[in-house]
Amino acid sequence: MNNDRTKVLKSKMKVRFQHCDPLGHLNNSAYIDYFLNAREDQLMEFYHIDTYDYAMTQGKAWVVANHTINYHIPLKARQEIDVQSCLISFTAKSIQVNFEMTLDGRKCATLLTTFVHIDLSSGKPVEHSEDWMHFFNEILHDN
Repeated sequence: MNNDRTKVLKSKMKVRFQHCDPLGHLNNSAYIDYFLNAREDQLMEFYHIDTYDYAMTQGKAWVVANHTINYHIPLKARQEIDVQSCLISFTAKSIQVNFEMTLDGRKCATLLTTFVHIDLSSGKPVEHSEDWMHFFNEILHDN
């Protein structure tokens, strides 16, 4: 973790042809991959947090408890999109992240995801450390 406390993280991605359906639109299930891949990259870029390294060294990780996705306009291959994410709530054992995907300023899709912090050896939820709770408090986005 570093001292950069940007609350809304933004990055660009390109829609890949292989992720599109026969109509040329980004496949519905691929949106989730795009959102989660963007978040992983954003955590590294903005906060220097490597979730894979955290899992391997600490034996803990965040797993998806649920997703709520809304599709607004279809995306097509080769379009460059903006993806933003932000932490909107947290508890001792979970976090909730809001995502938004846009194309030229138009909302394409939104995703609300709840992640639960688990111990990898037991698969059971565990509480966040004091350091994580402090960090979450600092990056919490007040809608």
